[in-house]
Amino acid sequence: MSWRLLPLLAVAALVVLGAPAWPQQIDDQLITLAFAHEWAATGHLRWGTGEVVEACSSFLQLSLATAWIALGGEDANLFVKRLAVLCGCATVVFAARRVPRSAVGLVLLLALVTWEPIAWWSFAGMETTIFALLLTVGWATLLSPSGLTPSGVGLLGSGPVLSLAALWLAAIARPEGNLHYALGALVLAVRGESRARRAIVVTGIALFTWHALRVSYFGHVFPTPYLVKMAATDPFGPQWGQWGWELLTLGGIGAVLLVGFRFRPLALVPFLVQCVVELRAEADWMGHARYLLPGVCATVVAWAACAPPRALGRRSLAGLLAIVGLASALEPPSVTLEGIALRSAWDLTTPSRWFHTALDTTQLEDVTWIVESAPWDSAVMLEDVGMPGNVAGVRIIDLVGLTDRGIALAWLDPEGTDASLRARFSGAGAPALVRRMKYGDDSFARPVPWLRLPSAQPVTYPQGTALQFRLTKGRPTPEEIGRRWAALHARYPSQGPLTWYYTLDLARRGHLVDAARVAAAATRRFPADRLLEALPYALFAPFDIDDSHEPLAPLRQTGRPIPRAEAAGLALLLAVEPMPDEGQLVTVRWSCDGPVSTVLVRGPTSMPLPGWACSDDTARILVEGLDQRPHRPLPRHVYAGLTLLE
Repeated sequence: MSWRLLPLLAVAALVVLGAPAWPQQIDDQLITLAFAHEWAATGHLRWGTGEVVEACSSFLQLSLATAWIALGGEDANLFVKRLAVLCGCATVVFAARRVPRSAVGLVLLLALVTWEPIAWWSFAGMETTIFALLLTVGWATLLSPSGLTPSGVGLLGSGPVLSLAALWLAAIARPEGNLHYALGALVLAVRGESRARRAIVVTGIALFTWHALRVSYFGHVFPTPYLVKMAATDPFGPQWGQWGWELLTLGGIGAVLLVGFRFRPLALVPFLVQCVVELRAEADWMGHARYLLPGVCATVVAWAACAPPRALGRRSLAGLLAIVGLASALEPPSVTLEGIALRSAWDLTTPSRWFHTALDTTQLEDVTWIVESAPWDSAVMLEDVGMPGNVAGVRIIDLVGLTDRGIALAWLDPEGTDASLRARFSGAGAPALVRRMKYGDDSFARPVPWLRLPSAQPVTYPQGTALQFRLTKGRPTPEEIGRRWAALHARYPSQGPLTWYYTLDLARRGHLVDAARVAAAATRRFPADRLLEALPYALFAPFDIDDSHEPLAPLRQTGRPIPRAEAAGLALLLAVEPMPDEGQLVTVRWSCDGPVSTVLVRGPTSMPLPGWACSDDTARILVEGLDQRPHRPLPRHVYAGLTLLE
């Protein structure tokens, strides 16, 4: 095998293993994007309530997303996901270039690329792989005896300059990056190189200036998520169990490093820093070793770059391969701490189909409830605020405090929480809607003692039971609902459920041609998406999004009213099941006793709507399975949809 092909093979393996995670959407990512849209539109970093608050863990990712939006880029969510993919691929390419060109180095690279978290986070999104790439480049360059190249000088400067520049960027990519920068600067200072001292002074002044500007703008030293995820966390809580299970999935990487390379304790520094962060933070509901991943990548590459490999026999290599194979089959746990499990049995044979599937929409139940129930310019209080924070004409109050520093500080004082929150909301109008969440039968919903709540409406969510409360009688108008769905779809057109609700809202308000145009564009863009495949049929006879895989398909269907002005731009889309080779007969009739058409359906078949024969401005279409041929069975299902007239 040519070693020049190794980076390409590493990237190919990462794509195949990680592609199934591409449609996944992380709700916390949408908090950052809500801030990015506000920053690009107004020039202010503030939440939808108007509060200036540092609620994003990665200012670097926020800045890049804001620049993308300001330059007119479409769908910042896709932009940050693609950025995560590029950084994940760059990390494994860097690792492939730095590991020794030996059997041990090849096994180590295999262990890293097949470790479940790196594939997951490369394609699921978030700033995890951005941070991992910066740490890997920074620490591997810093600890390598020769810097980046044999001469110690690379395209971006000398080894000390490049390493400190990468760690400086890591400091604004995640808060713990500041600790990595400080430790890296200490290592270089101990070495006493003149180039290193100059680089430390320059980057140190730049980092100090950055923090001074940040504190002067936000008015506090620590970001608000620090208060929620670290300051208010039991230091000996469930995060220890999660950390322990995650270490077991590192068995393959650890075995190769300890057996195949000489021990280099300094290379463990980035991994140990991330261990400290995880053990001090609350248990991570996202799972997939999110906290450990950047430190693991940096330690693996730095260790391999600064320690000569050992010569191992075939039996030793075979044993390491067996351990790597076992570890690669394991998936780190989520916050439930039920233990590690086997990786999901993804279909790895056709990775491209995952990229032809629309993205998921997080907190969809909350979003639909808010869009269609919250009066315009009202406030809504709930715990999960990522996607809801992007809804137009509503102010989201974060009951946890990630985007509300006053609430976050109140939860830090168990004895004075009630008084603090009462003072926080005294004089403020009551929100229109409140949602509290019970994550399991034995859990308690977060209290809101400063509000007098009516009877709750329990709603079953995928993660538990939502207790919904309506505090006002007002509701948005149909036009306001339409504006909200349109704004969400314009902001995140790659999310299939948003496209579904936006399109059905257009159809409900009589804009069927526009709805068919959106549906046609979505199905062309995401041909492998089952939800969007069903969308044209929901335009004809609406059905719920949960029934998209098995849409309502009786032998006799009556469609929604079709306005006279829309009929000239629409065609009827017909399909039957099962589909014999010779096709099936379906009749089409206007509800106003217009002409009857008989259509032989072979696969998805489109036909112009029958000629208008109604005195009314709207009409309906009736479709019915038909058997006019002897010994031909009726189809079990008839599907009728609306599409654009070609």
